[in-house]
Amino acid sequence: MKRFNIGLLAICLSSLCVNAQDKALVNTSKSKYAKLHSVNMSDVTWTKGFWADRFKVATETMVPNMWAIYNDPKINHAFKNFEIAAGLDTGSHSGPSFHDGD
Repeated sequence: MKRFNIGLLAICLSSLCVNAQDKALVNTSKSKYAKLHSVNMSDVTWTKGFWADRFKVATETMVPNMWAIYNDPKINHAFKNFEIAAGLDTGSHSGPSFHDGD
């Protein structure tokens, strides 16, 4: 299971890199009115500090914990509710109305 989680995390992280734009959404590099210009996505990394710490928590704690929740038959009704709402499964809603999994 741990190997699967690491593989899933690697796939998710690599898809972020593939979908990252080379520049920001709006390229203002040729505008004489722009006061700020975007940087290349490859020029920015989380090495240390606030966001690096948050990213580490997300990858080491949050993602595996959410995966465990969705795979626990006692509490995975939150994900099942989405499948029922989408018409992919039959049954009735279970749990509180605001329960969306996290």
